[in-house]
Amino acid sequence: MKRINRSLLLAIVFVGSLLLIHPKQMVSAKSGKIAFTLDRGGNIEIYIIDDNGKNLRRLTDHPEVDFYPAWLPDGRHIAFSSNRDRDFSIYTMDLAGKNIKRIVDSGDIPVISPAGQWIAVSHVRGRLQRNPSLLLVDIEGLMQREILLRAPVGFYGMIDWSPDGKRLAFTIRTPEVLNDIYVVDINGENLRQLTEDPAQDLYPAWSPDGQWIAFWSNREGGNAVYLMDADGANPKRLANGRSPEWAPDGQQIAFVSRQDDLEGIFIMDTEGENIKLLVEGGNQPAWFGSKLAVSDIGKRITFWGRMKRGEPIQ
Repeated sequence: MKRINRSLLLAIVFVGSLLLIHPKQMVSAKSGKIAFTLDRGGNIEIYIIDDNGKNLRRLTDHPEVDFYPAWLPDGRHIAFSSNRDRDFSIYTMDLAGKNIKRIVDSGDIPVISPAGQWIAVSHVRGRLQRNPSLLLVDIEGLMQREILLRAPVGFYGMIDWSPDGKRLAFTIRTPEVLNDIYVVDINGENLRQLTEDPAQDLYPAWSPDGQWIAFWSNREGGNAVYLMDADGANPKRLANGRSPEWAPDGQQIAFVSRQDDLEGIFIMDTEGENIKLLVEGGNQPAWFGSKLAVSDIGKRITFWGRMKRGEPIQ
């Protein structure tokens, strides 16, 4: 018995020494998080779930609409849009659904800059919805700046921020109800049209490495997720669905679809293969970590000067 106990003790010491030498083995991989919306009982609320489909949790509980969640880089707060104060505005909250703060008085879909210091939203001035623009607001709601564009008149929205913080991709919906995807520097210069198709091209989503843009289109009949180069070249259809969202490592895309009589949020690889259901009934997925960089509070001071030069705003 003593020999067995001595052998067991030596084995424990040996394994423990290996763990000290290779500390990564001591920490199990943590699942990523996806925030999304879910309509249950006629009320749209915000939920989060692990990207392996476990640990579903509701964050909001309000009779009005709460939708379009967007992660802040700390992973402990989420921005979202809501009409809980009559008009649609942008709010932030913690992951307990508490400490809710309104930071933008108008706006539909919040898009966080790579380091989380700024939020981009679409903005329309005047009751006649003329002179549309993109609006940049700091995360505390203290400073705002409009990006006025020399672009077709219409609705500007469905924005996504490039991973390097230099550009915004967005959709312009013209009065002829044509939707195409454009990209512009954050100082309003170098506006460029990426798609030009009689169909509807919506909701651009930049890959974390900045090389591709996923988007939603009906150009081949029916809603589908497409992938194109960041300059608009080589569009490729991936799968039936809409609202693409990249995984942080750029290897997968979350999207909303109906597959095999099930509707909800699915995940696929970038070739449109290996499709699997994440959560039934879910919508508007936001994957934590996609395109987020390390926050730097000091960047707030030089924001406007750097913006005029077209430098990254993170």
